[in-house]
Amino acid sequence: MKCIGTFRNAYGQWPTDIEVSDGILRSLIDVYLTPLGFFDLQRRLRIREAPEREEEWILVRSDGDHSYNYTYGRFGGAAGNAGATGGHTLDGVAEWLGWDLPEGM
Repeated sequence: MKCIGTFRNAYGQWPTDIEVSDGILRSLIDVYLTPLGFFDLQRRLRIREAPEREEEWILVRSDGDHSYNYTYGRFGGAAGNAGATGGHTLDGVAEWLGWDLPEGM
């Protein structure tokens, strides 16, 4: 989820797509998210399986020209790394997904 918050922090908008490797996708479904949590993620983002790679892979992007490769910490598009400030963040992600997390999470 930090990849989503970091994208938002850098570009001031939420991503529309997330591309993940098969291992990451399986972990999201089987380990990290409940079925409802994964549904909420799908409601907000187009989830795409990345082409086969040797390493784990997470790439978030918008319909525009912005992208963030969480795997390598690289920003792309018109802003390049210009928008990359503040490091990784979860700020606002839970609320954007419609999750009501307990205090302190």
